Amino acid sequence: MDLIRGCLLTLMTINHLNGWWVKYTWQPFGYFSAAEGFVMLSAVTAGWIYSRSFNGLNGSLKPLNRALTLYKYQIVTIGIISGLFLTFPIYGESWVRWLRPLQLDAQRTLFMEALLIQQPKHLDIIPMYAGFMLLLPLLLWISKLKLYWIAICASLLLWYFDPYIAVRRFSIFNLCGDCQYSYFNWFRWQVLWVLGVGLGIAITKRASFLKVLQRPLITIALLGVFVLLYSIKSQWLELPIVTKANVSRENLGWLRLVSLLNFSLLIYSIFYLVRRSVKLPLLNVMGRNSLQVFSVQVLLIYLLKPLNEFLMGNKYSIASTALALLVVLMLAAVAWLYESRLKNIKRTRVAAVP
Repeated sequence: MDLIRGCLLTLMTINHLNGWWVKYTWQPFGYFSAAEGFVMLSAVTAGWIYSRSFNGLNGSLKPLNRALTLYKYQIVTIGIISGLFLTFPIYGESWVRWLRPLQLDAQRTLFMEALLIQQPKHLDIIPMYAGFMLLLPLLLWISKLKLYWIAICASLLLWYFDPYIAVRRFSIFNLCGDCQYSYFNWFRWQVLWVLGVGLGIAITKRASFLKVLQRPLITIALLGVFVLLYSIKSQWLELPIVTKANVSRENLGWLRLVSLLNFSLLIYSIFYLVRRSVKLPLLNVMGRNSLQVFSVQVLLIYLLKPLNEFLMGNKYSIASTALALLVVLMLAAVAWLYESRLKNIKRTRVAAVP
């Protein structure tokens, strides 16, 4: 999972910085982007890890502590970006489209950012992740009662009926009329979290239905569906089912959801058949420290925005691509340094024990 997370973080970095290879990294496997994959994989990991140690109240506190950690990283990242925006003119000019509410009313905007209601561009994944982590203890309790199918049904119903009842319209996010809200509709994207957590729990418990995915014929069938969806996305096949609503990224259209679920199951099936752990050091270390890498990634995207705009404006696509590659290497270095620091702290503590 670390390898896949590292790949997704790399794809997100490239896509946010642009360059000629974005046409190959933006939704390369179907009607879903790295963001959907990252949320889904985070859910699988959460279900897999936290279900193993879930034993009541203590087990419930661990996901809540993780949500608090996510909140801290979000606040620190926003604090740094807001400080730079209000202090240095070059960033005030470059970031104004991303941080306009901060320019109009800094005090009120910072308060709304502390409540995670105001969410500037590229800073809406972590709040959603933290919000979903708060839901995790309930999902683990339902799973413990062997009623997870109820959670899945409720999640699918909310996902399906949201366009008709517009739950988002009545949510807390509308307390601030001029705030920048999450680009992603949480009430639609929650289905990725619920399904992902369920898959993670199933993997932990070695659920019998997973054995079906371990059969070569099922792998071939999933591969066939993948080829079909990829052909539709690549416009090799023209079908009337492809509409703006069905492939909506903001509201997670059904074709996008089916494409991601099919690809996720296909990857699981292939990994089981291969039964080998593929290790690519740079990607693995980024995946193991995904929160730190993602936060630094956002900071670098903001800091390098003036330079990136200059490169793109002058059509230096090769230079812009090189910049994206450099940022990926910097993120790998950050992950390696962070991991090395943790290991040193651990060694020091062990050495201090008499």
